[in-house]
Amino acid sequence: MNLISRRVGIPVVLLFAGVFLVNQLFPVDRSPTSVGPKRVNYESEVPPPGVCPQPLVAPPEPVASVDPNAKKFNWRTDLRKFHSQDVHTGPVGDMKWLVKNMLGLPDLVFNDWNLGIYSCGSRGSECGIPKVGTLGTLEPKQDLWNLCPAPHSIRRKFFEEMKDTFREVDAFFCSMVPANCELFLPFNKPIIMMLPVPLEFGRESPERFWELVNNVIKMSQDPRVLFAANNLYHQMYVKYFTGLDIPLIPSYCGYAESERGYNPTRPEILLGGNYHVYGTQESFIDPLNVLLNGTGMSIASLKGLYKHYTWDDVTQHKAIVNIPYCNSVMSYFEYYRVNMPMLFPSKKFIVEMESWVRPRVYWRFTPDPAEKFLDVPGPNEMYNPASIAHWLQFSDWYQWPHIIYFDSLEDLADKIKTTDFKAVSDKMKEYNKQVHAETLQTWTSQFDRLFKDTPPGGYPIPDDFDTAMLERWGVVVPPDLPQCTMYAFASGGAPGYSGQAQLYDRRFWNVSYG
Repeated sequence: MNLISRRVGIPVVLLFAGVFLVNQLFPVDRSPTSVGPKRVNYESEVPPPGVCPQPLVAPPEPVASVDPNAKKFNWRTDLRKFHSQDVHTGPVGDMKWLVKNMLGLPDLVFNDWNLGIYSCGSRGSECGIPKVGTLGTLEPKQDLWNLCPAPHSIRRKFFEEMKDTFREVDAFFCSMVPANCELFLPFNKPIIMMLPVPLEFGRESPERFWELVNNVIKMSQDPRVLFAANNLYHQMYVKYFTGLDIPLIPSYCGYAESERGYNPTRPEILLGGNYHVYGTQESFIDPLNVLLNGTGMSIASLKGLYKHYTWDDVTQHKAIVNIPYCNSVMSYFEYYRVNMPMLFPSKKFIVEMESWVRPRVYWRFTPDPAEKFLDVPGPNEMYNPASIAHWLQFSDWYQWPHIIYFDSLEDLADKIKTTDFKAVSDKMKEYNKQVHAETLQTWTSQFDRLFKDTPPGGYPIPDDFDTAMLERWGVVVPPDLPQCTMYAFASGGAPGYSGQAQLYDRRFWNVSYG
């Protein structure tokens, strides 16, 4: 027995000694928190409100097994469906026309759940979001801008309700409200986010602003996302607050076509739509008509002449005068595409009459900008002449050629009397040919990039919201809801708003949801 014990005991002792040595050299954490999926400590790992989190690099997506004999995805032949749910018909109408006409995809299905707030049914837009699911229950309509009263809960419910419907969608388009691209993040599809309005539109509180900034930084790093602005002002606006250099892709608005072409036969010079005291009958139209007396011409409001105008109506007139109410307006793109000569106040004149014509500002007290822009006056300082002068230079009408500027009412009358508007229209027509070629090249290149690695049949949608957000974006969406107080309203044009508009503004001032 002693011999057997020694023969068995020595190897056992050596075995335990080896295990002990391995554990000392390569310790293993066997605490409960080290086993299974990592649990997020929201207090320490989720940035507090008002703190801009640093961009995270999302983990690489798992490589799906692809049949080597499968046909490679070609967007020119394989794109089937786009989806959008904007509150303005202009940007989505432009995108729809571009895809179907300029890019040559007439059979593409473009779901356009227009929310029916601005110009529903115009510009080829459909009317009304289907009254189903979470979004269909939000009232008033403006709650669709900010996803209140429960943003994170609404995003989760929207994902669960729409993940089967969106399996056949190839890409999403969002423009107004651009921040509502957050709804589409978990669906694992290409996204086009186009800014015609300030980035934070619908997210006007510090907590939600920084959450959005964190998301758009991640989106800008994803090859399946196009985050761009349709105008220079909002391109510079994004750079000011985030430091990001996003592409500038101006709207083309090819749907704005006049069959008769520019062929003026009517005596009125048009005054475009505006929201200012300066553009009223008493302050603008009557004094200008006195100056035009005896010329055979007069000025008249576009909306006063035509309740629902067509482009053939517009091109019956020699020119249109615009008193801008914000730095970029879709109608101005449209007027240019039908070769309609446009007259705008000069920079000098706008600054002089800033008490009448201020940029539309939604949130006057936006957070601080990116550090390198701390010395630049903010774009939302609507009572600061230095701010107005600085940001005014980025407005659309100061970028385009063949625009006519005036320094006063008297100067405007002189320009109307002496300008050869037919020659101006001809120059605009030639420039539009150049813009068409550049726009086609830009969008072709962007589609090549967006859909370059699309698998046959499109990208799959994950089954779980939180997994989808973490795997592609590296984002943990906290279960608790961000506060839903909006510290903003459309304040541009004050004090020139009508009583109805002022009531509308107060609806958005510091509105808090319980």
